[in-house]
Amino acid sequence: MYKTELPMKGLKVIELATVVAAPITGRILAEFGAEVIKIESPPYGDSARTIGLSHSLPIDEGNNPLFDQLNTGKRFVALNLKTEEGMEAFLKLLEDADVFITNVRMKSLVKMGINYDSIKDRFPELIYAHFSGLGIDGDEANKPCFDQTAFWTRSGALTEVLARGSVPPSMSFGFGDIVSSSSFLNGILMAIYARNNSGEGTFIS
Repeated sequence: MYKTELPMKGLKVIELATVVAAPITGRILAEFGAEVIKIESPPYGDSARTIGLSHSLPIDEGNNPLFDQLNTGKRFVALNLKTEEGMEAFLKLLEDADVFITNVRMKSLVKMGINYDSIKDRFPELIYAHFSGLGIDGDEANKPCFDQTAFWTRSGALTEVLARGSVPPSMSFGFGDIVSSSSFLNGILMAIYARNNSGEGTFIS
């Protein structure tokens, strides 16, 4: 009989992310054994908790299939990072974390003092993984962005599934997010491998 152990066992991941792309990455890491702690803002938490209503899905306590699809296997904590106590608790969680995943816009991270440059000296082994719809540089970096706009419209992917002159279809929920999260996950895994050799954390985007 073979004894198998999930490959990410022992890895601690802190997730400050909402909706689809970044949370899916956290879910996959959890599926493979990582301890993933998802931070949500009170009082309502991740907006994915209520999106199911627009897809005719239940959102009852203990029965929220869309939210569960994105967050199965995680532990959850509600923190108000705008308070001193909330920020203190957040930084405490990072003390022994291996990976920090976020899709909060960079402008907000800088304002809160938790962008990579602000915390890298305090947490030199931390892998800081930032997911953004429009990149972290340039005039549009801090604009809100979702799957329909960043993936389907701007990348030109929509042209690959359309016949010339046809009406654009309504694409399935989070398709581009899930595709993009695979690349994001690959970047995190490479950073983990590199840190195992160097002992140093890094920033990936």
